Amino acid sequence: MRLFDLFYPTLCLHCGDLSEALFCKSCQTLIELLEPKDRCVTCFGEKEDGTLTCKSCRFEREEVVMMGALFEYLGPMMSLTRSLKFKKMGYLAKNVAPFFVVQLEKIGWEWPDLVTYVPRNWFKNLLRGYNQSYLLARAFCQLTRLPLLPLLKQKGESFSQIKLSKKERRKLPVSQFQLKKGGSLFGKNILIIDDVITTGATGRACAAVLRGGDPKEIRVMALCRAGSKDS
Repeated sequence: MRLFDLFYPTLCLHCGDLSEALFCKSCQTLIELLEPKDRCVTCFGEKEDGTLTCKSCRFEREEVVMMGALFEYLGPMMSLTRSLKFKKMGYLAKNVAPFFVVQLEKIGWEWPDLVTYVPRNWFKNLLRGYNQSYLLARAFCQLTRLPLLPLLKQKGESFSQIKLSKKERRKLPVSQFQLKKGGSLFGKNILIIDDVITTGATGRACAAVLRGGDPKEIRVMALCRAGSKDS
C-alpha cells in the first residue's frame, strides 16, 4: 500500500467501501454490457421476446434513428455516470471508452467516418466545467483515431430534463439544436455520442439537424440507457 492511500484511501464509486479500483469486487459483479439481441433495434430499449422493436418504436411516426448504449442506467454505472456528470470527475470518460468499441462491434453497425456529440448549453458547461458527452466522444476518438467534429450547437436557454415525463421529453423541439458551418457531411456515416438515452428525443433532434448535411447514416451511442420496458 502506498503511504498516500493511508490518508486518502480509494473508495468504491458506487457503495463507498474500500477498493483498489473504481468499483469494489462486489460491485464489479453488477456491471454487465447490454446484450444487443435483447434490445429494440431502433431505440435500444427493452423489448418482448421474438420481436425486433419495442411497442413505442413499432408505432413511431418520426424518422427512425438507430440508437445503442453500453449499460443500463442502474447500480454502479448510474453512480459512474452521475460522478462524470455532476461531480467533476471527467477523467472517468477514459475508463469507459474501450466499452464503446466493444459494444459497436457487438451491435454490428458500420464503422463511422466521423464522430460528434450532443452539445450542451454554455451555462451548463460553465457550471460543470465541461460537457460530459464531449469527454466521452473525445476519449473514444483518442482510442480509435476517428475524427471528432463539433457539428452541433445548442441554441438559447437550456433546462434540465430530469423532471420531464417521457411524453414531455418526446416533444422537445428540434429547433434547440443548430448545425455548425464547416466541412461536408455528404455521404458520411456519423456517430453521435451522449451520456444517457431515456426516450431518445435528444438523439432524434440532433440527427434531424444533421440530416441537413445529407449524410449516409446517423447513429447514436450512449454510455447508459435509462427507462423501463418499452420506454
